Amino acid sequence: MRRRNTSFIILKIKKGEDVMPKLNEIIGEEAFKSLPEETRNKYKDTDFVDSTGYVEKSKLDTANNSIKDYKKQLKDRDTQLETLKGKAKGNEDLTAEIERLKGENEAATKDYEAKLTKIKLDTAVKEALKQSKVKDVELAMKLINYENIKLSDDGKAVGINEQIEPMKKDREYLFEKEVLGTGHFNTGGIDKNPPTITSLGEKLAKQKAASMVNTEEQNKFFK
Repeated sequence: MRRRNTSFIILKIKKGEDVMPKLNEIIGEEAFKSLPEETRNKYKDTDFVDSTGYVEKSKLDTANNSIKDYKKQLKDRDTQLETLKGKAKGNEDLTAEIERLKGENEAATKDYEAKLTKIKLDTAVKEALKQSKVKDVELAMKLINYENIKLSDDGKAVGINEQIEPMKKDREYLFEKEVLGTGHFNTGGIDKNPPTITSLGEKLAKQKAASMVNTEEQNKFFK
């Protein structure tokens, strides 16, 4: 199955391009053709975010437009303040008020950019963990040291692999194990009810992982 890389989508959004992939782009052309004709017709023009679900393109466009509008408002406000500052020469009180507003404007801009960067970094980290076959992404994210990770220009989490590899050795129970063979032979047709793998070992491993994370967080808090 071919997946559309999330970091690539983020990069396309930054460039203002249309990034919503179709179903055939996500699962691959061959897999798409194997679907029933009714299903292909239903989803051939649907815009998806990734293979785990989809978001209406209109909603994403609205969010992106809101970001662009916010940036434009800040820029317009700065321009207006500079114009007003030129007219306020000789009026110390007004000049001081303008400088205060400019400071607030700059702080709001930095806060916005920091939040946007955090969202992009979280998305990149989640994608890297998913690619590494982590069972519980949200749990694994609590073990990541964000101080050693940076967001690259193409939207990837630089430094994440240096943390994932040791995690695979120290906490292998957090990752799915590669199954080399099942010993099951299909005699024909499609299994409509594939077995659900929910072993006691997996449940215990997940509980152990959650317990260790909580203990580590408590130790950090009381240091």
